[in-house]
Amino acid sequence: MSDGLPPPDPFGMILSLFGRDGDTAIVTGAVPNVPSVVQATLAAIGQTQTQVVVIQSKTAMATTQAPTQTLIPTAIFTASPVPTLSSTPTVAPLVYYFPPTATDKPEPEEEPVPTFLPTFTFTPTNTPTNTPTPVPNHLVLYFGAASLGNIGPRSSADALCTANLPSGFSNYHAFLGYSALDRIANMPANYGLPTGLPIQSVTNVVIANNWTDLMDGSISVALNAAGVSPTYNWWSGAEDEFGTHLDGITPDCNDWTSNSGADGGNEGNRSSTTAAWMDVGFGVACNQLIGVLCIAY
Repeated sequence: MSDGLPPPDPFGMILSLFGRDGDTAIVTGAVPNVPSVVQATLAAIGQTQTQVVVIQSKTAMATTQAPTQTLIPTAIFTASPVPTLSSTPTVAPLVYYFPPTATDKPEPEEEPVPTFLPTFTFTPTNTPTNTPTPVPNHLVLYFGAASLGNIGPRSSADALCTANLPSGFSNYHAFLGYSALDRIANMPANYGLPTGLPIQSVTNVVIANNWTDLMDGSISVALNAAGVSPTYNWWSGAEDEFGTHLDGITPDCNDWTSNSGADGGNEGNRSSTTAAWMDVGFGVACNQLIGVLCIAY
């Protein structure tokens, strides 16, 4: 048997059924005193046992000698199909935004790496601001400078007016007569002086109410009292109190080119409010230091 146990013994079982002492003699070959039927039966059983043993022995040998067959796989080659290229539409993936909930914890942000940029120093450029100049509401008669009779042309006389130009004014000229055309009385026509504004000193003392009032032969306040020229009389080049000038007749230090004592020029009196404020009536030597007045507008 495959599990190593002896085969069943039918003969032994029959002997146990009879239970007689003489049964052993049958196995050992003694001639017992039993019926012939029993003897025949026992002989058949013994032959059967012998055949069973032979069959078992052959079966064991067949089992031992049976060769083991190993299955060898058969390789089957299958041709790969040729891919067919077809245009596949490209579909842009949809992007969905899901707002964070109260339980979502934001991922920690990485610390930014400092970037060192070059430092540039910008020097601002001073851009001039166009500030509108306020329009003066009056004219100012003021002291320009002291000079001998060789004042020079009008441009030189006007240059003497820049140093003491009152604040807020940008237009100015020397208050001085040069010729019949370029005389004091004619300055509004020649240089655009407004005629309807009052004429004042730098301390806002009103000398005349307007240009006509200034040219009528008298003024309201003397120039030294108004603060216009406290120290000097002034070169006028005027023939009379009306600011006229007569070419070739009115003394003007040879058109304001001479500083000689032999030449003369007309002057105005700083202490007078009458006609003498513009013309004292005689010429003064051109080597005298006399004031040059200016008017700003």
